[in-house]
Amino acid sequence: MVIEKARSLLGYHKVSIVPVMNDFLLWGDPRAVEAVERLLLKVWQATGFQCPLAKRTSWGESPTRWLGSHWIWCDGSLKLVRPQGADIALGNVEGLTKRRVFQVAGRFTEISGGVNESLARAHADCARVLASKASTWDVAEPGNDWALPASVHLGLSLKYWEQAAILEDAELCLLTGIKCIIAEVDASAGGYGFVWKDSDSGSP
Repeated sequence: MVIEKARSLLGYHKVSIVPVMNDFLLWGDPRAVEAVERLLLKVWQATGFQCPLAKRTSWGESPTRWLGSHWIWCDGSLKLVRPQGADIALGNVEGLTKRRVFQVAGRFTEISGGVNESLARAHADCARVLASKASTWDVAEPGNDWALPASVHLGLSLKYWEQAAILEDAELCLLTGIKCIIAEVDASAGGYGFVWKDSDSGSP
């Protein structure tokens, strides 16, 4: 409503705003953005809400971290840069805690929705499920039966996350574009696997 009033009262039509949870993204003509931002701040102040300067940022050519990703505004285009996972270190499996698993698994956020990213997030979810067996959050439980498989799943998360950065961020392959999926299990029905096939050539 504030934006509509700004457009009618101030005549600014070249500005867009998108609310994301408790954040607001404004973009468009610089003068229009500045005017609408001032109006929003006045409305919030009048209704008891505060948005201190430390909570505000203008995106530019240097990446800005927000919602687990890095954002760049360059030449009128908004670009997203996937955070690198190379700095993720689990440490000794015997010393792995439930909290550490959840911290690492939370790094694999939804960005593109591509195949490799989805696999990374799925393995992170598996690690969380396994770590949920722990009786405490911060105390390691040597000899437990969940730490090793959880670390394996997180390792696979990292692998697919890096593949997503290479294969999907430049040329995204969405799950909705996959026409053929084959899931096979071994004779004991205890294993699983996926084969992704090209819809045109039929090759894996």
